[in-house]
Amino acid sequence: MSNKYRSAKRGIFIPKNPKKWIQKGKIIFRSNIERKYFNYFDVNPSVTSIASERVVIPYFDKASNKLRKYYVDLIVQFRDRNGNIKTKLIEIKHSSESIRPKKPKRVTNSYKQKVMTWITNECKWNEAKNWCSKKGIEFIVLTEKNL
Repeated sequence: MSNKYRSAKRGIFIPKNPKKWIQKGKIIFRSNIERKYFNYFDVNPSVTSIASERVVIPYFDKASNKLRKYYVDLIVQFRDRNGNIKTKLIEIKHSSESIRPKKPKRVTNSYKQKVMTWITNECKWNEAKNWCSKKGIEFIVLTEKNL
């Protein structure tokens, strides 16, 4: 387990509306932000179905120079204001991981790690956008700033 996740709150999400969740097995949240969004979508009346880490997209990670699998946090179906069913593929991240880190005056190992994380995320998200465009659905990244 890497250092950045040691303090992250993890657990099993118990939905209030289990019929919305179209997956078998436990629903795992890997951060407080994920738990909050899981709860938001679970109780949102316009949401018709939810699945966590059900969509897996292969991608090439330029940071590690390897082919990897991207387990996207959520796929959510909902009714829009006109009653149409829409689907969104959703990644949930801390805002600090969703933007390119600013280069400090002195390049530290911490900065290098943040850059590598950002590069990996960009690779995953670009591939997710391509996957979604072929399926006619939207890909979005949600952060604590969207809550």
